[in-house]
Amino acid sequence: RKSIPKFFQQAKHACHFEFLICIDNSGSMGSKEQAVHEALVVLIEVIRKLEFRFAIALWGRHKNEKLMLGFDDVFNAKKGQEIIESLTFDESSEMADCIGSLVNKVWPSAAAPSNTQRLLINLTDGFTHQSIFEDFTTLKSKHDFKLGMVLIRDPGHPEHKDFLMGVCEQGCWTI
Repeated sequence: RKSIPKFFQQAKHACHFEFLICIDNSGSMGSKEQAVHEALVVLIEVIRKLEFRFAIALWGRHKNEKLMLGFDDVFNAKKGQEIIESLTFDESSEMADCIGSLVNKVWPSAAAPSNTQRLLINLTDGFTHQSIFEDFTTLKSKHDFKLGMVLIRDPGHPEHKDFLMGVCEQGCWTI
């Protein structure tokens, strides 16, 4: 782990990574609150240990998205607690529109610099009021990012893995 930052510093053309972690704050996620907290803590800790830049946002109802942490903001225990406490799980689910707004906010330039990889990780159960395949395909192309989904399953509901597989390059992780 300690050698990774040193490797990137010594590389002729250092590669940079920017992670945008998006959290589904819709009503269907309420029964999965503990899993959301655990997944979020693990993601943040891994990204922090690797010393990659990251931002965190909540989404649910379009126009109500919240950027909780920007790429240049300081992350600490207090900020982490604030993010956890901001989760209300009481909004509708407009995944594509919300994530589109967030991506436009954090990555306003269409193309990533040649030495930068942009990655969006979406914590969700996959339930949405929108058809997202075409929306995400266009958005990923326009803003030059890769998409990953962490699907938090609810045993009492059908899984949406097959629907979301087409928008994720490496598929969806299910917990």
